[in-house]
Amino acid sequence: MLIQRDKEMSRLYEVEYGDRREVWFRLLGVGGGGLLLYGYTGWVAALLWSGIYLVAQAALYLYLSRERLIVTGRHVTIAGALFLVVLASFLWMPVHLATESDIALAFAGSVLLAAVMAFLVRRADTLAWMVGGEIACIAAAIAWIAQARIKVSDGSLAIVGALIVGTAAVIYVAQAILSARASRLRAEEAAEQAAQQQKMAAIGRLAGGVAHDFNNYLAAIIGHLELSRVVETDHERDEALDAAHAAAKRAERVVRQLLIYARRAPVHPSRVDIGEAVREAVPLADCLLEDTVTCTLDLPQAPQHVRVDRGQLVAALINLLGNAADAMPGGGQITVQVRAETLAAPQALWDGATLAPGRYVGIEIRDTGRGIPEPLLQKVIEPFFTTKPPGHGTGLGLPMVIGFARACAGGVTIRTGPDGTAVRLLLPEDEGGGAAG
Repeated sequence: MLIQRDKEMSRLYEVEYGDRREVWFRLLGVGGGGLLLYGYTGWVAALLWSGIYLVAQAALYLYLSRERLIVTGRHVTIAGALFLVVLASFLWMPVHLATESDIALAFAGSVLLAAVMAFLVRRADTLAWMVGGEIACIAAAIAWIAQARIKVSDGSLAIVGALIVGTAAVIYVAQAILSARASRLRAEEAAEQAAQQQKMAAIGRLAGGVAHDFNNYLAAIIGHLELSRVVETDHERDEALDAAHAAAKRAERVVRQLLIYARRAPVHPSRVDIGEAVREAVPLADCLLEDTVTCTLDLPQAPQHVRVDRGQLVAALINLLGNAADAMPGGGQITVQVRAETLAAPQALWDGATLAPGRYVGIEIRDTGRGIPEPLLQKVIEPFFTTKPPGHGTGLGLPMVIGFARACAGGVTIRTGPDGTAVRLLLPEDEGGGAAG
């Protein structure tokens, strides 16, 4: 199975740092354990062990969390090699402890070695050479302990027995790690196949939706043009031509939304103040809001800039405001909140993509409707899916917003519940200068 480089980098980060509580427990355990070991034994090596491990962890964390436009095979190789360095920097002290005659030290070393084995099985790394390196580290650790504990004076039977037990331990650990790897690869392959099937189904719905909508618009255009030929008065002819023109403009809007969704629309990026864009979009969306719907803006005093196509951003905000209004047919409250955000770790998005760590500007539009029903959660991002009556919606609003966000290296998150839905548009913050659009 082909390993996708960007996904592998994200996976390496997730398995190492995804559970923050476990990470802090591990780091504090090694730091505190080094101090405790130094206090018990007086070994300076105990402090050296903690220091080397924490430095290696810092190097791995900084490398994995760096933002990259393109992930190459070299990046993945370096990340995997750094983890093996981290593994070796931790493993040497438990191995040394397991060889000590002090029962407490030997017990601690054996338990830590077993914990490392369990940790490696849980990781289920997918890179074959990396898995091989992990197994080699465990085999070397067991071999070192065996040669240190078993002496020639113990007799040949003891040596053979230790050799058998050590070999069996390495084999079973290797089998567990390889089985976990195989399970992960099978799961990822099944997920990719399912995603491909969903993609093909989406393409089918997309083609069907385009054909259906354009057939309706063409029928309206042709019908009104033919009507303009037979009507008797200029007024009736103008009305027929205006109706044909309106149908053509609706077809043009569908094409524009499709191009934005497919990231093929002409883009003219400029430095845009999000607050100004929101203030521009709200009045334009006013025609979509009933009198019973109120809109509140929660904008920062300091400008928050992004580099995007201003027209597409305003169109995306209008779509989100319209969706929020549609979710409250009986009226309610829409809140538009803008905040600067810093992502320290990759964030999973609603469409299955992953947003890289970095600084973003988040635009959250919340409504007080009844939320999105569970069966519809995965469908709302599909092109041409709409809960509106025929003729009242194309189903391209949210997909267009997601396509716009992707083209800007951003993303969309959705949070929903009985008290309403919040859609958050995340766009990379532009800290540089340049003319504002």
